[in-house]
Amino acid sequence: MATGDVYSSFVSGASAYTNSDSSTIQNGGAISGYVDGGGTAHLNQATASGTLSGATANAYGVLLADNYNGSASVNRGDLILNPIINSGGGAFAANGGVISGAIVSSGGGLAVAAGASGYGSGSAGLIVDPHVLSGGMVVAGAFTAKGQTFLGTGVVSGGTFEVGAAELLSSSYAVGGDFKGTQLILNGGSAFGGTFHDGGLQLIGGYYLSSANGSGGTTTRLANTPGSESGWVANKSVASGAQILAGGTAKVLAGGTSVSGTVASGGTEVISSGGIASGTIVSGGTEIVQSGGLTSGATVVSGGTEILSGGTASATIVASGGSQLGQ
Repeated sequence: MATGDVYSSFVSGASAYTNSDSSTIQNGGAISGYVDGGGTAHLNQATASGTLSGATANAYGVLLADNYNGSASVNRGDLILNPIINSGGGAFAANGGVISGAIVSSGGGLAVAAGASGYGSGSAGLIVDPHVLSGGMVVAGAFTAKGQTFLGTGVVSGGTFEVGAAELLSSSYAVGGDFKGTQLILNGGSAFGGTFHDGGLQLIGGYYLSSANGSGGTTTRLANTPGSESGWVANKSVASGAQILAGGTAKVLAGGTSVSGTVASGGTEVISSGGIASGTIVSGGTEIVQSGGLTSGATVVSGGTEILSGGTASATIVASGGSQLGQ
C-alpha cells in the first residue's frame, strides 16, 4: 500500500465503459445510461449544441458542453445552465464550452479540460459557480473518469464546496470558491483566492500518485514524501490569496507555494518540509513551519501566532499583540 492519503477516487461500479450512445434532450430533460449483463457501462451522452438549461444527468448519463461536432471543434457557444448531476452522472466542458450553476450530488462529477480522448482538444473549458454536495467532485485538467481521459487545461470559477466535496486541479486553474470541503492542487495547477472554513482544506504541492482504477476512474494519493511504488510525481503548484478562516486549514507540502494568504482567527496554515509560504498575513490564526519548511515575509498581527517547529522564518514582522514561538 502506498503511503499518503487518498484524496480522489472515481468509482462507478462498472468493469468497462463505452461511449457510443447519445441522445438529444430538451431544456429540463434527463439522461441516463445502463450497465449490460457483462458489466460494461453504456454512457449515454447529450450535447448542449448551444444552450441547454435545467437538464439532469443520472447514473451513466453525461452532459457535454464541448463545441465538438464529431470530427472537429466548432464555435457554437455550448452552455449547460443549472444542471443537476446525480450519483453516477456527469457533465463535461471543453473546447470553450461552459457549465454554469451546476448542483452536484454525492457520486456525481463535473470535469473540465481543453478536450478529451476522441473529442478533440481546443481552448480550455469553464465551470462557473458549482454547488458541490458531500461526495460530489469537480476535476479540472488531466484525469480519467468513467473510462474517459481528459486532456489539457480547465478553469473553475467560484463555487460552493460542502464538507466531503472536492475540487481537484491538474495543470489547471481555479479562481475563488467557498470551501468546507477539499481543494487539491496538483501538477502545476494554480488557485487564486478561495475561502476555507469549517473543515475546509487546501492542499498545495506534495508528491502524488495517480493511476486508473478498476472502475474506469482515477485514484490519487498525496504525501509529503513519495511511497515505494513507481510513478510518484514531485508536484509543484501555487495558491495565491487564499483566506483561511475559523476551522479551515492550508497545508503547503513539498514543492508547493502559498503566496499572500491570510490566516484569520481559528485558521491554520502548516508549511511542511519543502513547502514555501510568502507574504502571509497571520491575523488571529496560526502559521506552523515544520522542519524543512520556509516562511518569508509574514506579518503576524494581534492575536496571530507563528510557530517555528524546526522550520525557517525569514523577514517576519511581528506586530503588537502578535507572537512568534520557537525562534
